Amino acid sequence: MQKIIFTIGVAILFTTKVFCQVETEVNNNLNETLLETNINTEEEIDIDNNTLNLKNNEREIRLLNINEITKEGLQILGEFTSSQIESFLSYRKSFGKFISKYELQSIPNWDIELIKKIKQFVCIKNKNEFFNSLPMAIKEGNQILLLRTRTVLEKSIGYVYDTTTKSKKYAGIPASISMKYQLKFKQDFKLGILMENDAGERFTFNRNTKGFDFISAHLYKKNNGFLQMLCIGDYTVNIAQGLIQWQSLGVKKSTEVNSIKHESEIIKPYQSFNEINFHRGVCIGVKKFQTNAVFFYSNRNLDANKSIDSSNDIIVSSLNYLGLHRTENEIANKKNLNQQLLGINVNSNFKNILISASVLHYEFKYPFQKQNLSYNLYALKGNRLTSYSIGYSFTKLNTHFFGETAFSYNGFATTNGLFSAISGKADISILYRNISKSFQSINANAFTENSSVNNEKGLYFGISLKRQNRWELNMSADFYSMPWLQYQINAPSSGMSFLIRITHTPNKKLSAIFTFKHQVSQISSSENNDYVLKPLGEIERNSLRCHLSKLLSTSISLRSRMEFQIIKTSTLTRSEGFLFFTEILYKPLMKRISSNVRITYFESTNYDSRIYAFENDLSNSYALPAFYDNGFRYFFNVQYALSKKIHCRLKFSQNFYPNKKDIGTGYDLIKGSKKTQIGFETIFSW
Repeated sequence: MQKIIFTIGVAILFTTKVFCQVETEVNNNLNETLLETNINTEEEIDIDNNTLNLKNNEREIRLLNINEITKEGLQILGEFTSSQIESFLSYRKSFGKFISKYELQSIPNWDIELIKKIKQFVCIKNKNEFFNSLPMAIKEGNQILLLRTRTVLEKSIGYVYDTTTKSKKYAGIPASISMKYQLKFKQDFKLGILMENDAGERFTFNRNTKGFDFISAHLYKKNNGFLQMLCIGDYTVNIAQGLIQWQSLGVKKSTEVNSIKHESEIIKPYQSFNEINFHRGVCIGVKKFQTNAVFFYSNRNLDANKSIDSSNDIIVSSLNYLGLHRTENEIANKKNLNQQLLGINVNSNFKNILISASVLHYEFKYPFQKQNLSYNLYALKGNRLTSYSIGYSFTKLNTHFFGETAFSYNGFATTNGLFSAISGKADISILYRNISKSFQSINANAFTENSSVNNEKGLYFGISLKRQNRWELNMSADFYSMPWLQYQINAPSSGMSFLIRITHTPNKKLSAIFTFKHQVSQISSSENNDYVLKPLGEIERNSLRCHLSKLLSTSISLRSRMEFQIIKTSTLTRSEGFLFFTEILYKPLMKRISSNVRITYFESTNYDSRIYAFENDLSNSYALPAFYDNGFRYFFNVQYALSKKIHCRLKFSQNFYPNKKDIGTGYDLIKGSKKTQIGFETIFSW
């Protein structure tokens, strides 16, 4: 069956006549690759436009004044590597302000392809244009109002009325409702408010709930004087390499040599519907000479699982990161733990070396106390946590160096790396990390194999080779060890992973990407239950992916993918996964409508051999479903512009499992073999 589907897909992809040359949707899979490599989630995720540079909000593009743009401004664009940014700033500092766009060709590490990509957005002005009043921002800025809803058509048992208890397990309706308003003037002023109810949450007005279950707002202002920045409301904090704090999306291991470094503005206004991983309070940024300082304070309530210890004191065993308040238990855990944060970040340039120092202090209303298990011996205890870190970055010749060293909870952590353009066609990267078992952090997200930032040592290598803009070879290898125990691993363990990606772009209309991943890790063996401490066994994972893209005309492009995955254990058990999809994208120039349709076939031995595949979703969001069992999935997105100021988007998706009688577990269990979801939104912009 797989061979038949794959043969049909490849035949369609490569035998169709090509009408013209267009440079869209050919080699635009980088962000998808990073997500599929590092994120494991089956839900739709809302993101900031600038986090992944998904290019789905063209109206935000502004001309770049290269005589005034800052390092943060270049990072926001997402088109430049760290070495290219440092080379740009060093060139402008050494030779003064630009006179002509053609000077960009003289910047080290800037190639012709990059200059061609950005030259239409570049301008030269010798005076930065900042506004001084809110009326000007309203007049000159962009305003957006988004209204969105999602629902699953099949009713899960959580919405079924129980005649015995005369109630439902889920308090609300089986549909989510979202609303977002944003006023934005360049990158200098942002005002926003968003409200959301997840499916199953009650829409009520009482002392604790003001209609919507989740409400967020922010006011953000940047300036040129001593007071550089002011943010009031909800925001995220991103520091150095994420050892003590990183709340934006932080990609990790991949075949992209430049993706190993975390880069972002320190403070960003929060613009996501996700109800976790942000702070609520005030931030102030100041600048004097070459030194910038950011002070921030937060006071918000978190969802937590509380209990009573032997002394009748309230303790917290864990935080609830789902942000769902549908059942009695979820509602009881809602916002029942107060968290306060006080922090400062100072960074300064010393002879082209950027040094940053940060201090964070957390306080919680109730102390943390996890279960008394061996792997929790070094877990966070108590209601306070203070963290310190020092970060650095600098460029020497064609090599960019960076790193961060941190201390927290009697633990130590350091990560140090470099990437270098050893020639015009070759780049390399190296990163070393050493994070002690007693190191603890809140809201951290560094380059690690573990989901948490602790108990890990590792060394990563990456290399990228290009040949005549048609062939590109990317390889990476990561060797790591965990000095202490982990969940389901009763001894120190180790592992390694190897990634290779070959990209062939014979012309502007065709692209082929081949990816192979090999990973070996350890886990406690389940073969013999007589051991108090079970011996470690190895798990070997191998996956092979072929992704093809082809442009058929100015309006139509095709994409197909085939992926195999094989998992072997030391006990000789074996599981396999397979996925194939083909997709048609329709995006005519100067037309009101665009759409894409995809059909996917998948089969797997069990959940362990699941495969992830990126999907375009509604605006500023993506979906990354996990495919397991045997079945089909198809979806289509349609975008239609009623006018220049009103845009509508619809996504319809359905999973079909021929051999299953029910889907899901718990209160989300659906009787039947199909699961159908519909999402619709309308965007007003002016």
